[in-house]
Amino acid sequence: MSQADVNSNSIFDQQRLSAGGAIVRNPLSVIALFVLLTEAIATTALVQVHESPIVATPLTWFVVIYPFLIAAAFFLTIWIRHENLYAPMDFRSDESFHKVNKRLDLVEIRQQATQLDHSSAVQSEWKDVIDRLLKVNDVRSAVRVGRTFLENRQYFAAEEVFRYVLECIPKDHERYYHPLSNLGYAQIGYGNYDEGIESLNASIALRKSPPRKWHLYALAYAHFQRANGEDDQDLEKFRVYISQANEKVRRSEVGFYQSLYPEIKDQIACQN
Repeated sequence: MSQADVNSNSIFDQQRLSAGGAIVRNPLSVIALFVLLTEAIATTALVQVHESPIVATPLTWFVVIYPFLIAAAFFLTIWIRHENLYAPMDFRSDESFHKVNKRLDLVEIRQQATQLDHSSAVQSEWKDVIDRLLKVNDVRSAVRVGRTFLENRQYFAAEEVFRYVLECIPKDHERYYHPLSNLGYAQIGYGNYDEGIESLNASIALRKSPPRKWHLYALAYAHFQRANGEDDQDLEKFRVYISQANEKVRRSEVGFYQSLYPEIKDQIACQN
């Protein structure tokens, strides 16, 4: 066989595959073909059994109702997971296809994270969620899992979550400071002021930017509690941090921080 014949056959095969692909090229085509075949077979069968009411009646109802059920399922799929109706060839490139799938996985994992019940979630449940989040490098959402415990004053559980996140990501990760600062909040929450101060200071150093007001109020509170009205060094640091935080806080936020740190609420005030 000559090279020309080989090329001719190759082109013919490609055209044949393209023709087949034009019929069934994505899930939408499969659904349409399935509905068409089902309706055709059911209608043909109905003609054959029309003289038997026992068979014809339910078959008639099926032929009538089935398209509406398919339509409802179709529109529900469009509303919830419309990306699943497309095949890889519908995208401009493989990169676009993988990007959409990655986004879908991320949405699903985040939804699972929001559904965690902090009051009854066991370690295996939140670890599974965090592992999946970190697999797609979503450290922020992984930290939110721990913050759910933190906001409900479950400080020991929150500390466990933040330590696990820190163990799973490299120390040079761009968001390593995020779980580290939240670890400090959890430690301060249950009275471990020494380690809480250390964690917060380490987080601020990693950010390489001036501390935020929430860092400053937490540090001020920790030094105030550690001083216990006696340690002059801790009291001095408390005054410095509370002064810096008051310069940054908004009037609308004062009440929030006063409720968060009631022991120092008289010193929290807006100074700008």
